Amino acid sequence: MANLYAIADTHLTFDPAKNMEQYKGWENWMERLRENWCNTVKPDDTAVIAGDIAWAIRIEDEIPVFEFLNSLPGTKILLKGNHDLWWENIGRMNRIFSEFPSFSLNFLKNNHFVFDNYTICGCTGVDITLNCQSEKINSRNLTRLENSLRSADKELEPIVFFHFPPLIYIDGKLEICNEIMQIFKKFGVKRCFYGHIHGEDMKFAYDGTYDGVEFKLVAADFVQFMPVLVV
Repeated sequence: MANLYAIADTHLTFDPAKNMEQYKGWENWMERLRENWCNTVKPDDTAVIAGDIAWAIRIEDEIPVFEFLNSLPGTKILLKGNHDLWWENIGRMNRIFSEFPSFSLNFLKNNHFVFDNYTICGCTGVDITLNCQSEKINSRNLTRLENSLRSADKELEPIVFFHFPPLIYIDGKLEICNEIMQIFKKFGVKRCFYGHIHGEDMKFAYDGTYDGVEFKLVAADFVQFMPVLVV
């Protein structure tokens, strides 16, 4: 039986200038990720990588990064994070990756993927802090979330993946994106996985159930570079 996994913020790179080992807890992170992934995810499994996938600026210049990702077992579903500067028009990305027939990489944007009795939906999400993304782009991503959920089979349970957290503690108070919660109610979403929060900021993450929805942080350093079982 195939399983579905999730992780975020892999920050893949072979560029010494972008080496994540300068940050606490990120020592030898790509090999740790590879080892954990290969010991956990099987070829028939699927894994969602919820943004900040790679430091690449242009896909064409960083094919080795995507070859590393593709070398890991399973089918991968990718969504954009704020550091994914390589992410561009879906059609063009598909054309570039089509030159590598063995690639098992798929893009989540305004669409969905079916896994067993579930639909995988989502988008970059809403930046509540407005530190990385403007209100205008937040609004666009709310539309993308609705597009993703609306495209899915209503008979299957939706599971949503974001890069940005839809709720977070700020100055001791839990701040919530009410628009996202309204969309969740509209489409019956009960589970949500997200990333983006690292290091000392992980203490501000919300990891639990709120208003009937289970939220889980799957940022790579938070989960010790271990893909998290979703179903």
